Amino acid sequence: MRIPEFSVRRPVTVLMLILIIVVLGAISFIRLPIELMPDLTYPVAAVITSYEGVASEDIETLVTKPIDAAVSKVKNVKTVSSTSQEGLSIIVVEFEWGTNIDFAAQDMRDSIGVVRDYLPSEIDDPIVVKFDPAMIPVIAYGITGNRDLRNLRTLVKDEIKDRIEMVDGVASAMIMGGREREIQVLVDRAKLESMQIPLQQIIARLRYENLNLSGGHVTRGHTEYLLRTLGEFENLGQIRNTVVAVQNGAPVYIKVHSHSCRHPQGGSERRAREQSQRADSFGD
Repeated sequence: MRIPEFSVRRPVTVLMLILIIVVLGAISFIRLPIELMPDLTYPVAAVITSYEGVASEDIETLVTKPIDAAVSKVKNVKTVSSTSQEGLSIIVVEFEWGTNIDFAAQDMRDSIGVVRDYLPSEIDDPIVVKFDPAMIPVIAYGITGNRDLRNLRTLVKDEIKDRIEMVDGVASAMIMGGREREIQVLVDRAKLESMQIPLQQIIARLRYENLNLSGGHVTRGHTEYLLRTLGEFENLGQIRNTVVAVQNGAPVYIKVHSHSCRHPQGGSERRAREQSQRADSFGD
């Protein structure tokens, strides 16, 4: 029996079926949850690698290209895009819909591990981050004051950030803007060459002198004492008096090879902003 014929012979039955469908649809529509940020897994992951103090061209050659080639071989990759800037490499990988992003991220880590030995040893370990809409901030606060930007950022970091994160329902709070403290050592290259001291030696000395090391523990009676060697720099004078070499039995201090050790007003945030402004000035 065809549908039109059945509808003519059984009008009441057809009407009841239609009403049942309409009622069920109305109930489902009323109970349908509406969310601003629905629980949806996007097949996107990013590889973030930090390499402080290196130019963007070197970042692209030494870091971005090897990692880009490694993650491109992962299964179900749709597109790969990368950004190289001073001290930072970001590679965004988009997978085909339906890809299990957890397994894909693990495959990316395995691929990066294969080429890790070919990357510069000074870089921070690459971080694989899965894109999650829940990580997008929902509230942004702007804070102003009559302090300089460095002190204002320190105040926000030490006082305000922790209090916001203590509020019920707040997962985390991030700080953007302001200026971070930065110490610059301006090296006199002519003096280095005259004394045949490589620049990497000065970098290594500063790195290894600026450490706090554990010295184990000592037990006396029923009391155990923890021993620590405090070596982190606390002021500019300690940096200036760091020994970088010994020649003819006499120590050579870093202040001999540098014009100055100074704390510029600005730091990394200001340098990044100035680079952006210079890039804008070159536009059409």
